[in-house]
Amino acid sequence: MLEPEQRTPKPILRQVVGWVVVLPLMASFVRLPFPLSLPLVLGVIAAAVYGVRFAWRHASRRVTVLAFIVTLLNLVSLVAIGYFSILTASLSALQGLLVPVLLRMAVLEFLRTERIRPQETQFPSKQMKLQ
Repeated sequence: MLEPEQRTPKPILRQVVGWVVVLPLMASFVRLPFPLSLPLVLGVIAAAVYGVRFAWRHASRRVTVLAFIVTLLNLVSLVAIGYFSILTASLSALQGLLVPVLLRMAVLEFLRTERIRPQETQFPSKQMKLQ
C-alpha cells in the first residue's frame, strides 16, 4: 500500500475501478439460466476480491477502502436482492419505488386538471348538425 500522502497513479486507479465496479456492472446485464450463471457470479466475486487485493498492494489507503466497501456492498446485494452489482440493484430498487409514485402523481394531476376544466359537450359535431 502506498503511503497516505501519496496519490494513486491513474492506471492503477482505472484498473481497480475496472475490477471492482465495471466488471460486476457489465456482468449483471448478462442473463443466463441458473446452472450457467453460477460460475459467472463466482467469477465476478473473485474478480472484485482480486481488485481489492490489487488495490491493497498498489493503491493508496483511500482507494483500497473504497474498493473494499464497494465489494462488500456487491456481496450484500448478491445475497439480499440477487444482483451482484450494487449499481444495478440500486437502479432496480429506484425503478420499483419511482414508477408507482410517478404514475400516481400523473393520475392525480390528470384528475385535478379534469375537475378544473369547464364542462364541455362530448360530441360537438352533433350539436353543429342540430343547429
